[in-house]
Amino acid sequence: MAELFITAEGKAEKEERLRYLKNVKRPEVLDKLKVARDFGDLSENSEYDAAKKEQSIVETEIASIEETLRKAKIISEKDINKDTVGVGNTV
Repeated sequence: MAELFITAEGKAEKEERLRYLKNVKRPEVLDKLKVARDFGDLSENSEYDAAKKEQSIVETEIASIEETLRKAKIISEKDINKDTVGVGNTV
């Protein structure tokens, strides 16, 4: 498993996005699915199809962020060499 270098600030941003997706967005999508199911026949239900697509997008992003955080290696701002182009440098 390859390491992924990330700053502490970058990790915090990813963790915040993950919390939002799990605690806010996922329940919203599940509510949309529930409402869409109540419309009846799922084979011709565009609201259901849209909610399923949105659910897929949310779940994919959650999995991606979790994988990133699993591979993440925190790098310190002071450890970044500012004399060369590299991870964490602004060019």
